[in-house]
Amino acid sequence: MFRPIARTLLNTSRRTFSSTSTAEDVAKLTLCGRVINSPETIEAHNGSTFLKYAVVTGFGMGEARRSTFWNVAVFDEKQKEIVSRLTKGATVYVDADIDCKQIPDENGKNHTYINLYQRSINIIFRGRNASSDASSDAEGAEETHSQG
Repeated sequence: MFRPIARTLLNTSRRTFSSTSTAEDVAKLTLCGRVINSPETIEAHNGSTFLKYAVVTGFGMGEARRSTFWNVAVFDEKQKEIVSRLTKGATVYVDADIDCKQIPDENGKNHTYINLYQRSINIIFRGRNASSDASSDAEGAEETHSQG
């Protein structure tokens, strides 16, 4: 009676410690922070365009507070349209795929570059728009946009 259950558990544990990749392997990052610059359009080597913007996140209190700056790339056309309207100071919740590359410099020393590719964005607070006054500010407005 317990033999089939034991065999299933054994097979599951074997797969857990396998070094081969599975379809479930993921590398994702979730950011909740403030946009620090207006998104800019970048042309890729293949001629396609994407948007790039930066988000700052922080942790700690007082003098121990640390900030991390993240560059985010957006390739999805619908999301590019939404992100292009973001302004400095907007609070966003971003889900992104993460990719790390090590590239050697001229001295042979490896530098690690982290690339974030936006999958979805939730705009928590739009921030101040330079062309409008405080009364038309979209404070408290939330929008969610997903790739797909």
